[in-house]
Amino acid sequence: MGITIPMRDLTLLNHWWKGKEQIKEDKNIKEFEEKKYKFFSKTLKNAELKPNNVFTLRGPRQVGKTTVIKLKIKDLLFNEKINENAVFFWNCDELTDFKELSSIIRRDAESH
Repeated sequence: MGITIPMRDLTLLNHWWKGKEQIKEDKNIKEFEEKKYKFFSKTLKNAELKPNNVFTLRGPRQVGKTTVIKLKIKDLLFNEKINENAVFFWNCDELTDFKELSSIIRRDAESH
């Protein structure tokens, strides 16, 4: 049995579903843009993300994983011209196991 997450909660994490311009209002994107010095991993920037796959980024806490992912999402929306509804983000900090993530992904796939 999976967990139940209201669609509005998914939309709060994936605010570009309301329009790709919304990614520019993201807290992580704004903080990155305000930095004097910026670093963006060429590895992730050049990564080929193929449709219908799940991609994860793991690492220590507070090193910029979410920011890098949001920057990649912005790149996908504006440079790669990916449909905003085709990009799903979930912060896994609150998950207890992989089954919860599987349930969330399945629910998102069914809603689109």
